[in-house]
Amino acid sequence: MSNNDPRFSTLREADGSASALHNVTEGSTPVGMNSLTGLVFRDSAGNLTRPQLLPDGSFPISEGAPGTPVCTNNQTVVNGNTAETDVATLTLTISETYANVMATVSCFSPTVYKLKQIDDATTTVLKVVKVGPGSYTADMLYDIKTIVAGAVGTQELKITGQRISGGPNDFDADLCAVQLA
Repeated sequence: MSNNDPRFSTLREADGSASALHNVTEGSTPVGMNSLTGLVFRDSAGNLTRPQLLPDGSFPISEGAPGTPVCTNNQTVVNGNTAETDVATLTLTISETYANVMATVSCFSPTVYKLKQIDDATTTVLKVVKVGPGSYTADMLYDIKTIVAGAVGTQELKITGQRISGGPNDFDADLCAVQLA
């Protein structure tokens, strides 16, 4: 008969043997220790990982797609008219993917705005909004997850405006997207 350490083993090692939990204190390095932690995530490969905090102790949080924001920065067409008029144009990089496409448009006259994707000779209307009395400003959020720019020719996102009644007023638009990393 042998006197073995009477552990209440709660963990099983890769080889099938049992292990006891280590007593760890805050600030300890958990490498090589069997301990229960309160918060574990899965990384992009599906492996378990403990969250890493920023130097101030906060969680690193991303509020959107990882990438580079590209914007037109408040474009104005003075005295927009009844013909469809380009208001804001965002040039896209060939074969790149974009997400979080959004725009803000405004006019004091009833106006139809269109968000368009230009892929060389092909134009696709992605979203249409109307503004006028009661709602002179509108947000255009493109609901599809991503847009992929074509491989050749002109690649753009564009806002057009067309006044449908009333006197001449300025067309205003901001257009932004995130070029994915």
